[in-house]
Amino acid sequence: MHGRHRAAETATPDDAATAQALLDALELIGSAEDLDGTLRRLAAVGRALAQASYAVVELCGSDAPDLRVAEGTVVEGGHERLHADLRTRGVLLGRIVVGRPEEAFVDEDRRLVDRLAGLSGSLVVEAMALEDRDSTRERMLTADRGRIARDLHDLVIQRLYATGLHLQAAKAGDHDSVGSAISTAVRDIDTAIRDVRATIFELSRGPARSLAAEARALVEEYAPALGFTPALRISGPVDTVLVESVADEALLVLREALSNVARHAQASTVQVELTASPAWFMLRVTDDGVGIPPRAGIASGLRNAGRRAATRGGVMRTGDVTPHGTSLVWLVPASS
Repeated sequence: MHGRHRAAETATPDDAATAQALLDALELIGSAEDLDGTLRRLAAVGRALAQASYAVVELCGSDAPDLRVAEGTVVEGGHERLHADLRTRGVLLGRIVVGRPEEAFVDEDRRLVDRLAGLSGSLVVEAMALEDRDSTRERMLTADRGRIARDLHDLVIQRLYATGLHLQAAKAGDHDSVGSAISTAVRDIDTAIRDVRATIFELSRGPARSLAAEARALVEEYAPALGFTPALRISGPVDTVLVESVADEALLVLREALSNVARHAQASTVQVELTASPAWFMLRVTDDGVGIPPRAGIASGLRNAGRRAATRGGVMRTGDVTPHGTSLVWLVPASS
């Protein structure tokens, strides 16, 4: 262990290998399913890159962090630790801390941790945005369930309860009053059945689907990570001709494309286009960033997007644009 660090102080680092290791680490961190998973993978990567005994990621950089995750056994005091701020667009999100009681860190360790922190800020922002969106959706579902429960109580249960009271009161009356009460009860029960059916239909139907609205919400979700809101242009009947599975996959591809721009492109503008006809649907995402490096591979998320297009009888293409930047086109049959 000591020998590795003495050599690291004199040897020239393999920048290409280091860059590839960081890219692989960012892809691993970015594939986490939620904020907690993102922070845990960030801590694990930081610990591995610095060959540390432990790593801690804290949000949001205060003495009492909002969220704190750790990888390895944290040792307090008596040894050197490395600190690096997590930032995006100049905004402090938190910090990553790595520690190793056995020996001191060297400059290469500090450089790796600083670069990891600098590159991971946008991923943390993405995960935070997703968590906020999921929390908002859960609050909306909870509110909707509460409304439906109140409707069932006020419109159905109360009507059935009143019907029962009327029938009980009619037992003491004559034949005509009993017949009238039964007729009224049948009418009220029919009304209650219609109310229950309407509620069941609403639950099964769910909210009306709008790909345009969901795409608009998605580009706004990525505004903090990009530093600007992508421009969105919609042409044709995108909300009416697409089958639901195509709309779902279009949003997945759009998310992956925006995520790649936020991580790698260093862009100042992004144009998103949704174009639909009765036969075809096209998603185009164009940025003015640094473009695709020579011999760079396609990220796994975009490879999956290409497979999805091919499975549906469509195609996906990526390429450079003039004077600089990248374009992604995802074209599939609208009803595939």
